[in-house]
Order: sequence, then C-alpha cells, then structure tokens
Amino acid sequence: MTAEQFKTAIKGLADNYDDAAALLGIGRRSLVRYANDDIKVPEYLRRLVVMFQKHGVPREFRRAA
Repeated sequence: MTAEQFKTAIKGLADNYDDAAALLGIGRRSLVRYANDDIKVPEYLRRLVVMFQKHGVPREFRRAA
C-alpha cells in the first residue's frame, strides 16, 4: 500500500488523523509517518485498513461523537 493509497483510505474511514489513529490502534505520529511516506505501511495495518474498507467499521470501534 502506497502512502497515497493509505491517505485516501484513512480519509474514508475517519474524520481526522486523531480518530483514524484511535480506530487503527496506533499513535497519531506513526499514522502521519505512514501517510507522509516516511516509513512503509506494515502488512498488518494494510490488511486492517482494507478489511475496514470492504466491510465497514464496527460500531464499537468508532469514537463517540
């Protein structure tokens, strides 16, 4: 997964990087590093993002608004 693909996926899953990081169980700083192509998106994270894209995010994983 490229950084551009990752950024696009994140935009579809969460309103902002803080919410996306919480959803994915990673730190905001790590998320930004993946999005900026500073480091490669790990395979486990790519799979999780793809799974959420295909099947949606379970309600219990979403932050309360």
